[in-house]
Amino acid sequence: MPASFAIRSQRLPLPPAPLAEFRALEECSRQMLAAAQTTQWAQFWQLALQCKQQIQAMQETTAKQNADVLPPGLGTEKQAILLRILQNDALIRVLADPTKASRTSKAQMFGSDSVQLH
Repeated sequence: MPASFAIRSQRLPLPPAPLAEFRALEECSRQMLAAAQTTQWAQFWQLALQCKQQIQAMQETTAKQNADVLPPGLGTEKQAILLRILQNDALIRVLADPTKASRTSKAQMFGSDSVQLH
């Protein structure tokens, strides 16, 4: 009789969808923007801490798994997500310090990174 082998069913942790962490970070930044727009600063700071923790977890995951390589076609989506996060950040900065918006607009108009106001 042939020897029978028992195959154990072992559940390995599934890796997250390639961009799931980036999408979660984008959602957190969107919520931060909404909190800033409604001047809910306590909620804003809680979300900021959550975003910081998400970024730290992403950095650790990438370092451990060398997970910086995406399947084909997802690089463009990752760039779009990162751009939206940066746009949210820029809007939050304007809400937090309206005087920066004025300096930024002038700098963009004159093609300069810095504008001195007298």
